[in-house]
Amino acid sequence: LEIDALYMSGTDSSITAAFAVSSILVIIAVIVLVLRNVFEYRQKNAKKGGVK
Repeated sequence: LEIDALYMSGTDSSITAAFAVSSILVIIAVIVLVLRNVFEYRQKNAKKGGVK
């Protein structure tokens, strides 16, 4: 919601800041998804007696 308010204020610097914050949030989301998949893969292999 803060990002939307920042974007709606209309100044060039606030629009740039809104896109920067949005980009950072997207990067964090992708990192979380990758880490989650890595941990799930490791746990699945550990249950099978595979790679630690």
